[in-house]
Amino acid sequence: GELYAPKGSLPLDLEGKTIAPLFINLHAYPGLGSFNGSFGAKNYKRESLSADLNRYGYYGVAAVLAGGDSNGLAFQLRDEIKDGKATGALLYSSGRGIANKASSGLMGNIPILVGSEAEARKGVGELADLNVDAIVLWADGMKADVSNAVVDEAHKRKLKVFANAPGLAEAKDLAK
Repeated sequence: GELYAPKGSLPLDLEGKTIAPLFINLHAYPGLGSFNGSFGAKNYKRESLSADLNRYGYYGVAAVLAGGDSNGLAFQLRDEIKDGKATGALLYSSGRGIANKASSGLMGNIPILVGSEAEARKGVGELADLNVDAIVLWADGMKADVSNAVVDEAHKRKLKVFANAPGLAEAKDLAK
């Protein structure tokens, strides 16, 4: 009796129901997993990407930022979801993303591999030209001047950078 609904609000009977906030996943890799537990570029197909986005939506994840798109599929599905032509969590894509030339790990040939400041800036430019929503940077083993060039170039192009920096030194460099 002490709380009142704001003027103009719509009363709903939610007895027996659960209300939960929607979640946003900024570190997602939809389409790269499989039902047999494997993870990697070999699994990346429209069916797996779409199934993962629908699964995210089912569990209350409203939007995901996907790192790693080798063939433009994420951009296509991103636009279809926004246009109401496909279902699933909203998809934001980093395109291929950027990784250290020395290692791309399980991502195979998906990321743009860079080893110098010039390559880093060129990679960001290529992704920006594709209209990515953000830059995903796998900084594992990357020299600070190279990761700094990625961040600097992305910011010049008004793009946010999300980094996977497993080492303390890499994380400190990126935080600077």
